[in-house]
Amino acid sequence: MSEAQDATSAAIYTALSALGVLGWAFYQHVPENTPPPVHIIGDISGEPLDDAGGDDERISLEISSVFQGEQNKPVLVEQGRIKAALHEATLTSVAGWTIRPLWQSSNAVLMPDAETYLGTSTFTVFAFAD
Repeated sequence: MSEAQDATSAAIYTALSALGVLGWAFYQHVPENTPPPVHIIGDISGEPLDDAGGDDERISLEISSVFQGEQNKPVLVEQGRIKAALHEATLTSVAGWTIRPLWQSSNAVLMPDAETYLGTSTFTVFAFAD
């Protein structure tokens, strides 16, 4: 993982952990046997913003929201909170980096067990070395 991706992951984790609603925890690495509801800072990939070999990156980031229950509404509410907290925010909690997430899409699907909902929120993040 690149330095820009590390900085992005840390800044997103810090920003989302501050939400602390409904007991939904945010994880980068979910402890074994942790029951839902949880949010997971998941897939992350990056590419350079220019051909000059600079440190700035355009990063694709997914945040998963997992909930067990009879409806998808809790997932949708949480996805709205995540979007409100991150979309077009400027995150500077990591020294040497400015992080700018832009919301791209979200979805919520019922898993085959018919009781677990999985929501995915996708962001494009620009990580700029200060």
